[in-house]
Amino acid sequence: TGLGTLVRANLMVFPFFFFLYALMNRGRLGKGLQHTAIAIAAMVLVVLPWSMRNYSIFGEFVAVSTNGGSNLYRSNNPNATGTYTERGERDLDQYLHDELLWDETGNAWAKEWILGNPGDFLQLSAKKLRIFMGEDNTGVKWSMKGHDKNAGLLYELLSAFSTLWWMGIWVLVLVGLIRWRDYFAGSALGATLLYSALFLVVIHSVYESQPRYHMPIMAVMAIAASLPFSTRQPEEVKD
Repeated sequence: TGLGTLVRANLMVFPFFFFLYALMNRGRLGKGLQHTAIAIAAMVLVVLPWSMRNYSIFGEFVAVSTNGGSNLYRSNNPNATGTYTERGERDLDQYLHDELLWDETGNAWAKEWILGNPGDFLQLSAKKLRIFMGEDNTGVKWSMKGHDKNAGLLYELLSAFSTLWWMGIWVLVLVGLIRWRDYFAGSALGATLLYSALFLVVIHSVYESQPRYHMPIMAVMAIAASLPFSTRQPEEVKD
């Protein structure tokens, strides 16, 4: 979690899901709380040196980075497309000389637009969800990038295959979630897996979205996709 946090600061909340699991699995509450404490301590040990570096530079506590406001504003303004955009309607870069002000202003402008345009925000969020979960051909795009233009047909074929594969995975995931809905709704492990995946879905319905951003939840999707073939209820983790 600590290493992940240094790459994507929103992963800092993931120890919460250890805590959630501990609360739901009361038979292992003590052990679960121990695991939560260990996860938090390990994350702090990894992130703390970088946070101390930030404090020495900015004179204020900055856990990881100062680009959250920029990301939020570029993702929520009249020019936002749902995916990466270089800049928003207003020029936020004028504040780059002061990173804390840059971050604070970006957050303020984004919140101002969201609160003033709730309908547009919801439409944009729906578009971000389609981008996040709608396709899985990122590997093809990056692998074929820069290749000869004559590879266009091969690119289209590989993209089509990726899309068919992704649609098939989604069918299996939905069947698995429906068939084992009681497990994901009431089981400590099942609910923790589901909520941890939904957390990233929600994050990328607010911030910018790209198909590659769904990769962290692929493990949960793989579990759900395998359940239509299971004849036994998934078991809880045992000590």
